[in-house]
Amino acid sequence: MDFLFDNPLTNMSGPLFLIIYGLIMLFSVIFLILFKSNLDWTSKLPAPLIPTNPDPFEIAYLRGGENEFARALVFALTQKGFLNITTEGKESYICLAQNQPNWTTLSQIERNALVWFQTKRKTSEVFEPYGIKEIIKPFSLIFEQNAIQNNLLTPEDVKTKTKRFSYLIFGAIALLGGYKLIAAIIHGHFNLLFLVGFTVIGFLIFRYLGKTKRLSQLGKQYVESLQNAFERLRENPKIAKEYYSQSMPVLNSVDPLLLAMGIYGTGVLVGNGYSDFETAFGKANKNNQDSSYSGCSSGCGVSCDSGSSSCSSGSSCSGGSSCGGGCGGGCGGS
Repeated sequence: MDFLFDNPLTNMSGPLFLIIYGLIMLFSVIFLILFKSNLDWTSKLPAPLIPTNPDPFEIAYLRGGENEFARALVFALTQKGFLNITTEGKESYICLAQNQPNWTTLSQIERNALVWFQTKRKTSEVFEPYGIKEIIKPFSLIFEQNAIQNNLLTPEDVKTKTKRFSYLIFGAIALLGGYKLIAAIIHGHFNLLFLVGFTVIGFLIFRYLGKTKRLSQLGKQYVESLQNAFERLRENPKIAKEYYSQSMPVLNSVDPLLLAMGIYGTGVLVGNGYSDFETAFGKANKNNQDSSYSGCSSGCGVSCDSGSSSCSSGSSCSGGSSCGGGCGGGCGGS
């Protein structure tokens, strides 16, 4: 029994043990990082084919979730002339354009989203839990189910295995640290702050490593294959459309810039006439404040007075129809 707490390990000096303890933790972290990808069995599956009719919204959702889906929707509506983005001081706002095109040209997703913009919105509100993300939720669920069926999102069993494996490794390290801690107390050594600190840091590291990415290995490969296949869109979407339309005639009905944004994100808009959009949503990511407004400023076009059921004077919708029924009533015959 004496050997249990009287051996080379328990008698080892504190600084030396900390060095060995730290190295064990370091090599364990490296091992977990290298081995972690092997737990994802989707990497062994064949990559999905490039779609002949790519949906920019579904691609945006796959690449970055509901936030990217919402960005793509706002951009599509802005590009088609339904929305305006203005800057007031440090804030950017989105509201209806003054001359509304015909709503019948919009898809159901776009119509549902446009209803949400009947009142002036901060760009940061686009990313809040409630609002446009609630409106597009039914479409997000469809995209999510498609991604799950194609193994593009990390499977639940991979998430569970990764978490368990991470905690198992840390548990072994924590047992070693705990054993040394008890032995030190028995020998009358109470300067254990660094040992406890190492263990806590290790717990935080392995807890982080126990998490998995949203996209599976197959999902990452698929997004990369899309980015490689449509590389010309990133350089010049309008010119590239002519190139791709020869092999993919269906792209004649898909806006090249919207598709490029869905595949690459808002960064592709810089240099293509929409730098202000990228800047506005860059601010929104950093400054996501919970605030709502009841009406649009005059610079945005259509506006609604707070507490009133009618639009402010001078506001009208395209096609000769005037606004009515309040802010949520819609325009253009919707």
